[in-house]
Amino acid sequence: MSAEMLFSESFEDTNLNQRKWYDGKKFRIVGDAWAGRGCIEYGWLDGGSQPTVSSGVRRSIEPTDEVWLRFHLKLSKDWGWTGRNYHPFHDHRELEVAWAST
Repeated sequence: MSAEMLFSESFEDTNLNQRKWYDGKKFRIVGDAWAGRGCIEYGWLDGGSQPTVSSGVRRSIEPTDEVWLRFHLKLSKDWGWTGRNYHPFHDHRELEVAWAST
């Protein structure tokens, strides 16, 4: 089976909803990205569970048997683990498949 890129995002502007992203309303794009001109910035208050800078956002892809993700993650210089013996995910991706009706 040959690999096919389903999509690529460089976060160069805040018009994500015009590029098949949905459920997000506000975005902050900052420079100093690993690749491309920008990256989306998220921030949380201590103890908070909802991002305060950019909203969560999703993007649908066509049904496929296999998905590979590649991304770069930049953390604040004062970021650290909670010290708990389990750890909440610092990055959560939900793959949502648009199933075709049969």
